[in-house]
Amino acid sequence: MNDLVQSAAAQLESAVPWEAEALAAVGDAAGRPLFVSDPARAPSLAASGAYVTSFFGARFAPGDAALSNDPFVGASHVTDFTLVRRCERGTAFVRMRLPDIGGFEFGGLAPQSFDTWGEGARFPALLVAIRGEPRTEGLDLVALNSRTPKLLRRGVAAMEEAAGRLAQAIDAGTEQDDEPLRAAAATAAAALAALRPGTYAAEAQVDSPPGADSPLVKVALEIGDNRTRLSFAGSSPQIEAPLNSPPAHTLDCCLSALAATVPGFPLAPGALDALDIDPGAGTITGAEPPAITGLAPYHTARAIHRALGTALRAAGAPASADPDWWETSGMAAYERRVDPATLRLRGERAATLRELEKEGIA
Repeated sequence: MNDLVQSAAAQLESAVPWEAEALAAVGDAAGRPLFVSDPARAPSLAASGAYVTSFFGARFAPGDAALSNDPFVGASHVTDFTLVRRCERGTAFVRMRLPDIGGFEFGGLAPQSFDTWGEGARFPALLVAIRGEPRTEGLDLVALNSRTPKLLRRGVAAMEEAAGRLAQAIDAGTEQDDEPLRAAAATAAAALAALRPGTYAAEAQVDSPPGADSPLVKVALEIGDNRTRLSFAGSSPQIEAPLNSPPAHTLDCCLSALAATVPGFPLAPGALDALDIDPGAGTITGAEPPAITGLAPYHTARAIHRALGTALRAAGAPASADPDWWETSGMAAYERRVDPATLRLRGERAATLRELEKEGIA
């Protein structure tokens, strides 16, 4: 299955003429991803799957597919779209970044926004296929909210095709069960058990844009005899700036920080089931509507990695095991997408996408 999802993600990335950050996954009937092409994003994908599956309940039948881009149910930003397709023997997931979904600025990076709708339209769970047949009015609704409707339709079509191929492969095999999740959780628990029992606190300041507040990410890590607990409840309240990390994005950061810092902790779906995590409702790490989220995958993610890494090293994780997330991946992603002078989508990227739309690429 790992080869299958890697291939699906690569095909999805190559199907569109922009950097899509494509993701593919195979999940069980409950909407829990089991095999993910980029395991570091498994927690947020699981949040999207859980929301869609719960929202539709028994009505979500094989062949049905739904789109979700709501940062508060699984996405990190409104331009990150997840398609969840129900199969006979499990669930197929694909995710990609679409060029634009409205808001004040092209691409959804709008530092002047005062609420999430200033970054773009939100679709928590929108049916785009029923029993395998397209629900065209659903896609029409999404496209009406985009400055690049042709590109958006091309992206969604690529997602539907990739999810369809995954669904066929899933249904050609056996029923998907949660054994990979249980195995990852057991491995993670064993890795955490090697840390020193106790309570550890750490904090890191979010590198804020000029003129914004300087919120703090605060971590309280409790290593107990039977369970590890991690709380961000002491972090600064969410602010009117694009630095608010939705809960699912914070979980992604926790997984990557734990896997990078704690020897033996797996970067895998289900690993976070080994501990209790409180993102801190209404804080910079547990953002709620109408918070703005556009720069959280960069500035706030960096602070989350720093704070959690510090707490884990205090608990006995080796300092040498924790590479600087910003230096290894965060900074490069930020520089590719964000103009540091304006905090908007880089002008050359926006111009290219507008030209593709004008040329009628579809």
